[in-house]
Amino acid sequence: MTRRPTPLLLSALMITIACTSENPAAPASVASLRATKSAAAAVSRPAGGKCTTTFEPVGFEFPILTLDIRGVCKLKHLGHSSMAAIQTVNVLTGELNNTTTYTAANGDQLTTTFAGTDPLGGDIEFTGLETYTGGTGRFANATGESFLQGSATGATGEFTSKGSITF
Repeated sequence: MTRRPTPLLLSALMITIACTSENPAAPASVASLRATKSAAAAVSRPAGGKCTTTFEPVGFEFPILTLDIRGVCKLKHLGHSSMAAIQTVNVLTGELNNTTTYTAANGDQLTTTFAGTDPLGGDIEFTGLETYTGGTGRFANATGESFLQGSATGATGEFTSKGSITF
């Protein structure tokens, strides 16, 4: 007596062959679909919001003062978030530079650089340009920039930002 393959066995064999990774018709993995979707979905969006900060000096090598800045923010595309920056201040020229990491509630991080000025004088009033340099999660390939404006008194400060971000 000869046995013939059942339709169920043939179907299982065809699915197995069709789904092997060597088969060009094999379905894409979930990870590659997500990567394709996020790469294709990069869109320029309005960015900005407000942060309240505290800061403390962590170094001084004349004429450069180094500050550790921490804060809480409410920002477009990050929502309620935290920020941490290391900033250098040239006490002779008022030139400011820093790198900042913003962390959203879900853990996604947005990294930036900032270049600005403080006109030097009594009150600390600063302006400058923040450039988005990437991050993690949905911000892995983020680009764009925002104009920042803020002030500080004692060891606290605040700033607002407005610009655009692509991710």
